Amino acid sequence: MKILIFGSNGQLGRSISEIFPKELDKVEFSREELSITNKARVSQVSKDINPDFIINCAAFTEVDLAEERREAALKVNYDGARNLATISKDLNCALIHFSTDYVYDGKKKNPYLETDDEAPLNYYGLTKQYGDQIIKDTCSKYFIFRLSGVFSPYGENFIKSLLRLRTNKSIVVVDDLFFKPTSARIVAKFLLDNLNKRMFERAPSGLYNFSLNGDQLSWNEFAKVIFSESLSMKLINHVPEIKAINADDFVGRAIRPYYSVMDNSKIKSNFSFPNTGLIEVLREELPLIFANL
Repeated sequence: MKILIFGSNGQLGRSISEIFPKELDKVEFSREELSITNKARVSQVSKDINPDFIINCAAFTEVDLAEERREAALKVNYDGARNLATISKDLNCALIHFSTDYVYDGKKKNPYLETDDEAPLNYYGLTKQYGDQIIKDTCSKYFIFRLSGVFSPYGENFIKSLLRLRTNKSIVVVDDLFFKPTSARIVAKFLLDNLNKRMFERAPSGLYNFSLNGDQLSWNEFAKVIFSESLSMKLINHVPEIKAINADDFVGRAIRPYYSVMDNSKIKSNFSFPNTGLIEVLREELPLIFANL
């Protein structure tokens, strides 16, 4: 089994590099080493390697910045996805790709299914929707995993931004946007487990919602859980007051869906899925996150 990975310097890519064993036959490229927007070079490199799986961790993920840098966001999230979809089809290999809960408009009151309509509220979500669609239209074997609130010890994410404010007397966090956060390391462990068990060879191609077990949270509730667990683990000795703010009062370029909780029944029925919840994950990963602040 030979694996080709793009975007190895992001949260997902670095988590995969850490979790996947060195003896696994894999080749990794960071954005600086090889951008997925460079179709000619990506095509040649892929042909030379001739992988069984292409894992695409490369994406333009800065939601607010995408409103301003629309061309750059579209180039990575759509053109790049199209390039890899075409190459995957030509090489007859499977493409593993990651998407977002922001393809939904948040108007539902119960968890989103893979069959629900997509109606992105922001440009980032729109570019990811375009990327998902071109993969579905092009590839014969593909797996798109939709994630939300991704965190890890690497790069920038909500947990790291929050913990940098840990000495503040108070912090303001939105309390009316609901979702389920996702650990990039759990995603990496999921991929390795299912690659080893050859589940990707048996599972049907398609779109899968990836969310941890447990209850939905607002960002404000998530912040309180992060600080509570950090305190119980003696990683901090002070918890700031977590004040609530409505999303309508939040200063940001992009509109977020009010509700983007995703149902994970489909992925559980087709793959070996981790039976872990958010608290368990945080207790394992918070020390690693603190070490990388």
